Amino acid sequence: MGEGFAEGLLIAPIVKIRRPRAAGRRVRWQGGTCAPKQEQRPRGRVKPISRPSRNALVCQLYFAERARDETQNPTAGAQAYPARPVRVIVPFAPGGQVDVVARLIAQRLSEQLGQQFYVENAPGGGSTIGTGRATQAAPDGYTVLITDGIALTASPSLYGKVPYDATRDFEPVAAPATTMQVLAVNPSVEARSIQELVALIKANPGKYSYASAGVGTGAHLTGELFRISLGLDLVHVPYNSGGQAIAAAVGGHTPISFGSPAATIPQVNDGKLRALAVGGKKRVRELPAIPTMGEVGFAEVECDTSIVVLMPAGVPRDIIALLHDEIARAVALPDIEARLVGLGFEPFAATPDEVAALIKRELPKWAGVIRAAGIKPN
Repeated sequence: MGEGFAEGLLIAPIVKIRRPRAAGRRVRWQGGTCAPKQEQRPRGRVKPISRPSRNALVCQLYFAERARDETQNPTAGAQAYPARPVRVIVPFAPGGQVDVVARLIAQRLSEQLGQQFYVENAPGGGSTIGTGRATQAAPDGYTVLITDGIALTASPSLYGKVPYDATRDFEPVAAPATTMQVLAVNPSVEARSIQELVALIKANPGKYSYASAGVGTGAHLTGELFRISLGLDLVHVPYNSGGQAIAAAVGGHTPISFGSPAATIPQVNDGKLRALAVGGKKRVRELPAIPTMGEVGFAEVECDTSIVVLMPAGVPRDIIALLHDEIARAVALPDIEARLVGLGFEPFAATPDEVAALIKRELPKWAGVIRAAGIKPN
């Protein structure tokens, strides 16, 4: 409703007319018969409404029209968002893969939406500290959590008690990128395919070991999924980082490794490691000749690692939709796509419903692996 309408109401003479009594509502005794009282007509000059009353009426009509417009246009709230800087919580230390991806997304959102999206690192507790902090924020759209999907869904089973419920305390927004673990071996290992490696391990129970970035990490859980699903006697050797784990495999101390594409591919290209399979559903672009676990008959070992974007439960749906669309637009840009691929990620931009389904699917999966392997946090 425009300003001209409101001005017209302020100028127009608004009067208050006494409502006449309806005939037949009251009767009086007239000569022994019941007759209705004659209709009363307003007499004299009508009394105009005072200016304060007219202003109040104009305000009521204005806000009624505004409420009608917002009902017909449910994205009206999102059009004004964001009105101030947005905090992006990353529950890992600076410099890691999740942090790098989060900063790429935050920078692009800042440019696209005209407000700063700033990263706040909150490491500790295997990502549970920062994840729990996100649940304490107001559901107003000004706090975003970007985290590792495996860490989010495995931590409840790994730690027993965490300060969040993965399905109840968050609104899924998007999954801008996905990656997987690469199974590689030291060149001294005789196996030249994943089938040959499985046969070699089964023929020598307890002899071979694999390196990971640490207890409860994606590399460790993928390695245990591989070991349990195929019934292998394989020893896990945890390190403090993915780089240390790859270095141990290169040096032959632990001849098998599960590592990220970013850490593994350079060693494969230099001939220091031999890649045998990737754990995701699709091949890695920079390792086009290396098959997936599913392609070689081990579909039960398939395991993608998604970067997920979440917000506190209760954030308006129009803000969720806006952020998802902007993230999807960002990861489709050639420069962002190239950066993600260079880090070993595949641009994805999953919808909120797909992220919700992913979380519900991964929770029992990792709970089963952790229970079967008897994994305990350090």
